[in-house]
Amino acid sequence: MLRPTLLIIYLFGAALAALGLVVLFGGGVALPTREPPRQFHFSGVSLWLLGLSPLIAGLVCMGLARGRLSRESPTTRWALGASMAALGLAFLLAPKA
Repeated sequence: MLRPTLLIIYLFGAALAALGLVVLFGGGVALPTREPPRQFHFSGVSLWLLGLSPLIAGLVCMGLARGRLSRESPTTRWALGASMAALGLAFLLAPKA
């Protein structure tokens, strides 16, 4: 049984992973911004990168909560870094309207 704090972390990771799957298999995504008014259209590679980012982060959070991963592990740090890099690259590759 997970302690309440670990349960919250596990549920947060599961929500991130679910969000990643919805973005990956839900089709194109358009994200509006306020200043300056611009809209990012995610499709193709940028959509996959946008979906992989929360999926990877969510799986890492779930692994940390279950005790299968170590916070100090180079693999864990690399996976979280790859997740952040995928998100940034998705915004760079997305065409702006």
